[in-house]
Amino acid sequence: MHPDEHALAKKDVKIVAKQLGIREQEAEGRIVAEMLRNSDQQTSDAAAGIHDYQVRAIIGWLYHRSRR
Repeated sequence: MHPDEHALAKKDVKIVAKQLGIREQEAEGRIVAEMLRNSDQQTSDAAAGIHDYQVRAIIGWLYHRSRR
């Protein structure tokens, strides 16, 4: 994962944690995992098509838009 992407994930941690009622550490892990599933084919294949739609709904596609 590129350092800029990880910084982007950290930016949304507080929002995700608050919305889901979880600790910030867990929120960061879920955001990073979802980003990896969408940017790394091996991780995506290992996830077998499973995504974290709660995280997606909260942060949207900010990280995809920033990569364009």
